[in-house]
Amino acid sequence: MRANRRFYDIEPIAEENALLREQLAEARAAKYKGIAEPDASYFRNGGGYTLEHDLAIAECVTKARVSRNQVSRLFSIFGRFYRIKLPTHVQRVPHKKVAGKMTYVERTLLYVGGKTHVKEVCAVLNQAHKLQVGVQLLESPNDSYCYISDGAESLQTDYLAQLLSHRDASGKLQTIALDLSTLHGKSSEAQCAAFRESMRAVAEICRDLKVTTAVEPMLLNFTPSSSMND
Repeated sequence: MRANRRFYDIEPIAEENALLREQLAEARAAKYKGIAEPDASYFRNGGGYTLEHDLAIAECVTKARVSRNQVSRLFSIFGRFYRIKLPTHVQRVPHKKVAGKMTYVERTLLYVGGKTHVKEVCAVLNQAHKLQVGVQLLESPNDSYCYISDGAESLQTDYLAQLLSHRDASGKLQTIALDLSTLHGKSSEAQCAAFRESMRAVAEICRDLKVTTAVEPMLLNFTPSSSMND
């Protein structure tokens, strides 16, 4: 049967196969180009940065422990390493004052959040930690928690980092961040006041996000079973 086919019956099939191969090659090329040269919309959507962009920043800070002042550089470093052409835009930025008047120059900038945006993402993470603490305390009100705090100074400002630690059902030690805030004194009274202020913020964010119907007294009055500070 195949041997009895005439050449003009086979030609259209060959042409169709050639067209399909060409379309497949174009689709593959478009796919890899989208990876090597991502569109600006992957980084910015409308007036703000995309969720994918901000999640990458969050993972750099929380998982890789990268200083928030250095996060933006990672996009350029790994983009160059993987030969990815990051999208750019031209923006007028302040240059210098001439005769008392500010002059501007045009610079080509990456569609990557700078230090100010990374700081905003960290502020959102801080609120997310409070929500995580509130939900966990509400779900396991009878668990015992250890309160851990440590102070540090940066640019003549005292900060207090607060953590809560407890063992889950499997016995594994779990630690969650409660807050990172400025400390208005190094006395035990000041640290206690900072803890109460943080727990009020936990209760309020749970109310605002409809986890609770009101400011939950259990969260306001929460007292750890033990504490450890430096």
